[in-house]
Amino acid sequence: MILEPNKLKNVIPYIGSLLILIGFVKMSIYYNHFNININNYVELSEILISFIPDIIKYSSIIFIVFLYSFLLDTEEDNQKSYDTNNEIIEMDKFFPRIGKILKRNITAILLLLLMIAFTIISAIWNEKNYLLFYRFSWMIFIILFFNIMLMEFRRKYKIINGNYFDSTYNNLLIISFLFTAYIIQSTYSEIEEVENHNGPIVCFHSSKKLIQSEENLIYIGQTKNYFFMYNLKDKETYVYTRNEISNLVIRKKNQKTTANSGLAQ
Repeated sequence: MILEPNKLKNVIPYIGSLLILIGFVKMSIYYNHFNININNYVELSEILISFIPDIIKYSSIIFIVFLYSFLLDTEEDNQKSYDTNNEIIEMDKFFPRIGKILKRNITAILLLLLMIAFTIISAIWNEKNYLLFYRFSWMIFIILFFNIMLMEFRRKYKIINGNYFDSTYNNLLIISFLFTAYIIQSTYSEIEEVENHNGPIVCFHSSKKLIQSEENLIYIGQTKNYFFMYNLKDKETYVYTRNEISNLVIRKKNQKTTANSGLAQ
């Protein structure tokens, strides 16, 4: 994977804006699922802060990719990949071009077919696994589609500008896309975890009334000034301001409580 340091300097100023955008997309997907327009409850500074755990988690994946590329990719491999990409870009006919791209991604295609088969089988036997394979199938399909669109963009760039799209910027686009795809997938996984009662257990008082997690009432998140609970049965979201909450207790599921924890046993 070609990434030239002198060209990376040109994109560093845009990384912060990109992370804020991805963080906002993540929060919007998550809270819109629970009928919340998060724009009304979040400050700009909170978006990046709430996104830091994901940045750390998925940056480690990107680091592994870089390390793999550095240790195993040779100059000959990079040149071969470069030449193959340029060969595809120079092809005039659309369908032969697509066929060449798909041939380069035969492993991903076989994996997609395998996931589709698992999705069909799991739909019959196990709904939970069905959703897992279904989402994974869509992710592979979207990655393949992005690969095709990126090659078409590079071809159009060559026609308009007369030279090839820079490999460093091309690889940065791929990394950004994969990073965004991982984040979106993890967001849907978080939603599923919360709805399956695998999220934190909370207890607090509001207007002298005890509010706590139970079978139908779950904690879904919080911002600097607001606290959110969701009723699974009625599909209703309850928004509490920080000022109206007292004696707040948050604990992990299955964590033992102490005598003065404030949580009803």
